[in-house]
Amino acid sequence: MARTASSRISVQAAGTTLAELHASFQGTRKELAATLGLSERTLYRKLKELGLD
Repeated sequence: MARTASSRISVQAAGTTLAELHASFQGTRKELAATLGLSERTLYRKLKELGLD
């Protein structure tokens, strides 16, 4: 599935927010995933996609 310019922007914006949360969160990734309403695997994939793993 190809990303459009608008989806790249939203992914980049979400990435910035996720990067900020990841950097400032004082718990585990498991707790961060629960806080965001994501599975641990989804959070791991997003962090890896953004180079934050």
